[in-house]
Amino acid sequence: MLIRDFYPLIRDLSQENQISLSSLLSSHEIRLATLSAEHQESVEEKVELKLQAHQKKWLQLQNIPGLVEKMRNKMREIQKTEDKDPNTFTLVVSCPACGNDSILFCQVDYDNEPIPTGVFVSGLLCKFCKFEVWNEDYEEMEYLGLNDLLYRSFEDEDGYS
Repeated sequence: MLIRDFYPLIRDLSQENQISLSSLLSSHEIRLATLSAEHQESVEEKVELKLQAHQKKWLQLQNIPGLVEKMRNKMREIQKTEDKDPNTFTLVVSCPACGNDSILFCQVDYDNEPIPTGVFVSGLLCKFCKFEVWNEDYEEMEYLGLNDLLYRSFEDEDGYS
């Protein structure tokens, strides 16, 4: 209970009293938000805490010289590797945490047929803020609307809105 509730309690207390959260938690802010997110029962609170932690992580990382270019190169390498498999593909989408480019991993679904029956999102990875969510966290992916994002990208490519 302490791990789950400590960070949200201090966060709300800091907002109520107009005190900087980082002044109360110092360098432990991101770690406490991440720990708290892992123990949340509500998917909404869990995802929101993860997003906040990764936003703050990006704010710390973004000023490291050369980091942005290094992460772009890593993302290109990941995409080259993933796109070699004909049953998978990737899309570049905006990271829900930091707003930078992230990779949406998608798979073609066959349902025991030789003809594809659909596509689905298997994960999202942002190398910039280190945010990630995978298909074993289906509720989180659904809350973030990742499958909707996939289908909207198809609509945009086909000229439909």
